[in-house]
Order: sequence, then structure tokens, then C-alpha cells
Amino acid sequence: MDVIVPTSSGWKYKVKKGDVLLCKQALEQMDPSVFGPDAREFKPERFVGNPEPRKRMVFAYGYADDDKVAGVWGWAAHAVGLLDGILKIVYGRWVEEAEWELTSVPVIFPDEFVATVGPADLSFAKVTSRKK
Repeated sequence: MDVIVPTSSGWKYKVKKGDVLLCKQALEQMDPSVFGPDAREFKPERFVGNPEPRKRMVFAYGYADDDKVAGVWGWAAHAVGLLDGILKIVYGRWVEEAEWELTSVPVIFPDEFVATVGPADLSFAKVTSRKK
């Protein structure tokens, strides 16, 4: 049975029976009907040269065809993404837990802004802990 889904903006979307609206990637990648009884084990090689996930539209990172994004690079990108997240937490806490005093006040000209903000000599006069 098809369903018409109204939105607050007035648009209506027709959803056909069998259409996938939302899928939880982590769960679909642990589906024993696709990957067998060892589906919950960490085995990145299962995405390389395996036509079954492609038939069922199960991909490692997002819905990208495996012929466009190699599985090896998908895992490398995942590792970089995790590292990026961890570093943001570490640096965020580091900045949060200290008082920073610059040696000089940075001057930013909006028409010349090239994503470099900070003191000209990239140093700090004093960094002290906020915890006493």
C-alpha cells in the first residue's frame, strides 16, 4: 500500500510499498542474512570482492558504489574520521582547561581572510591552568 506523507511546508511525498526510508548502517552491516552467522565480527574484507552486499544495497560507508570508492580507502577514511573526532575532543578540553594570553592581538582583514587566525608569531605569552 502506497502512502502520501504530508509536510508542514505543504509538500507531499509519495512513499511506495517496499521503499527504504531510513536504515541504520551499523545494524544493516551486522545482518546475518547478508553476512552469515559471523556478521557481528569485525571483518572489513567482507566488503571487498563480495557481490552480496551490492545486491542488497549494503555498503561500508554510505551509499557509494564499491567500484567508485574502494573498500580499503573506506576503512582508511573511517580511521581518519575517528582520529579527527578524538583530536577535536582533546584539543577542545585543552583549550577549555587553560587561560591563554597572546603575545600580540591578531589583526584580521575580512577581505584578505584566508583561514589563518592567530598571533603573527604563533606564540603565547602565558598559558595557565584554570583549575586552582
